[in-house]
Amino acid sequence: MSNSVSVDSKKFRAQVLEMPFRGDSASMVVLLPRCGRGSKTVEWLVRRLKPKRLAFELKAMRFVPLTVKFPKFSVETTLNDELISTLKKMRMRKLFSSTADLTNFAPDGGLLVNGAIHKALIQVDEGVQTAAATASVLKDAKGQPALRFLH
Repeated sequence: MSNSVSVDSKKFRAQVLEMPFRGDSASMVVLLPRCGRGSKTVEWLVRRLKPKRLAFELKAMRFVPLTVKFPKFSVETTLNDELISTLKKMRMRKLFSSTADLTNFAPDGGLLVNGAIHKALIQVDEGVQTAAATASVLKDAKGQPALRFLH
């Protein structure tokens, strides 16, 4: 992984490694807690892991040529209710109500989002592969469900 950057973080008491995916549009960040006397647990590290704090550490990182070896692994997540509550917190409540304006999808109106699902998969091996899919469950005013896939 030629573009990897690494830093020994005093704040996190861990080695921080950032590995960009192909195209540099996203990257995987790995935090490896220090071992030995005075070391902290992974749980301690997770509690300290806040977006602003991590962003600060990532900005301080410098390119270092590294040879990185990882075991093969895959991570798959699915968001259901969490996605809906997050969208509502982002002030998108109207989307889930009968006052939703989805006339681009149904010109006659009467359409609302009844549910949403997001599924993501990351597989790490010699080459990293990612996939994501989002589906919204739409319902018209008559209660007839419709399914719309977005990606």
